[in-house]
This record gives sequence, structure tokens and C-alpha cells, in this order.
Amino acid sequence: MRRILISVLAAGLALCQPAAFAQTLHIIESPNLHCSDTVAVFSPLDSSEDVPTLFLLHGWGGSYHDWSDNTDLQAVCDRYGFRIICPDGFHDSWYMDKTDSTRMKWRSFFWEELWPL
Repeated sequence: MRRILISVLAAGLALCQPAAFAQTLHIIESPNLHCSDTVAVFSPLDSSEDVPTLFLLHGWGGSYHDWSDNTDLQAVCDRYGFRIICPDGFHDSWYMDKTDSTRMKWRSFFWEELWPL
């Protein structure tokens, strides 16, 4: 019985494994942010590097995982064939550059660092 249970669990994990590799979490050290930013990336399972990309930004007080907590983003990517990128805009960045040069420059981070990646 124990051997059958282990075989069933192993088969179940093998079936789930491809989806685990489609989603990645990146931590980007940023001079524009003066810290690191966590970015979740969901890619279609059957894709090349050159696929359309959608950036999903969370609302005030949220984080990079807000969208994936409420929606199966991997299923959306697989169904429609595009990549979804969810950066962390931090608690209250408003996705803009702060006027004080010692503070976060999120907009510069997006265009100069995240977009080219």
C-alpha cells in the first residue's frame, strides 16, 4: 500500500511540474530604487522568447503577488500565449520618480532596467 501511495504522489508531482517552471520570481537590484524589486513572471508553457508581454501593476498598498493571489495567471498565459510580468511598485510609489534624488525612481527603474530585461 505504501509503495502505491508513493507512486501516485510521484506521478501527481510529475504532472504538476511543467507549470512550476513557467512561473519565475526575479529579484532585481536597482540603483534607481536604492533597493531590490521582486518581479513575478508568468510565461506560456509552449512559447518562444518572442511573445507579447503584459505588465500588471498592483494598486496602492499592494505587492507583486496581488494579481496572482486573485487570478490564475499561469492559465491566462497558457490560454492566450503571452507573458505576464508583475513588478512590485512598493507600498506607495505610484510608479513614479520621486523628486528627491535620494529616493525611489520607480518610473526610471521600469524604463531603464525592467523593460529591457
